[in-house]
Amino acid sequence: SFRSAGMLRKLVDVSPPRPEITVVEGRLPRGVDATVHRTRVLPSSDRDVVDGIACTSLHRTLLDLGSEVSERTLSIAVNRALVSRRTTSTRLLTLVDAAPMHGRRGARLLRTVLLPYRADRADCDSVLEALLATAVAKSVLPAPRRQYRTRVGGLRARLDVAWPDQRVFIEVDGLAEHTERSAFDLDRRRQNLLVAAGWLPLRYTWTDLTVRPAEVIAEIAQVLRSRSTATVAS
Repeated sequence: SFRSAGMLRKLVDVSPPRPEITVVEGRLPRGVDATVHRTRVLPSSDRDVVDGIACTSLHRTLLDLGSEVSERTLSIAVNRALVSRRTTSTRLLTLVDAAPMHGRRGARLLRTVLLPYRADRADCDSVLEALLATAVAKSVLPAPRRQYRTRVGGLRARLDVAWPDQRVFIEVDGLAEHTERSAFDLDRRRQNLLVAAGWLPLRYTWTDLTVRPAEVIAEIAQVLRSRSTATVAS
């Protein structure tokens, strides 16, 4: 359970000093070299088997991790669970909204990590765009064009942030699961047309802009330099 279950489920990258296990009251057999967490209740819905090893369920593992790891580590764990489609933000929100669940301390941090997923797509994107604008404004990057409009392949395209001279644009990605399939397909078609027309897209998420904004700015700066050099050379 806890970080050991997180490692087993490939949600975290660092294992604890000793294996972490959870026992339901009662006595622990002697000679077990492990960090023991005790609980009064461990329903079947919180139990699972991974690679032949008895393990807490995915949701229980995320809740438990919330009491042991940092917000950044938990955010990465949640992102991995969502990207691998082992759960959805809706299920996770339902989980934390039912807290307190048997006194689980990790529910508070998990609720904090899930805050971005409570917004609908429009609200989420507006917050992400604001985060991106703030990061760019604090940097030494050349001033971009916001909400830049262009046309490619007969389609109108509105780019969140763009440097037209270098033909680089940035898109912020909100919650994919709130996007209708038709909009998803249109977005990919539009990006392919932009690439064919010589544009280079960079896409950033909530985790990128809240956890590693300095790295994001460094990446953008490197791309702009390389594109400027290529333009001069041509």
